[in-house]
Amino acid sequence: MIKWDGLDNAVVGKSTDDQLVYNADKIIDIFMKRDGMDQEEARDFFWFNVEGSRQGKNFPVHVFLGSFGDMENSGEV
Repeated sequence: MIKWDGLDNAVVGKSTDDQLVYNADKIIDIFMKRDGMDQEEARDFFWFNVEGSRQGKNFPVHVFLGSFGDMENSGEV
């Protein structure tokens, strides 16, 4: 199981395949608070350096939590 350093507070569980599951919004918040990034920088850093580095089955899963209705209203579904 692969674990991201410094992002323990964003862990929300473990998948059935034994991968850690992280709340993506919490990861972005950590980057903003810990590293002094603004929201755009933190989101770009997440997509390029965290989500973009996933290579294979053992890497963590990143989820954006929210209700289905919220996702429908935002156009994400």
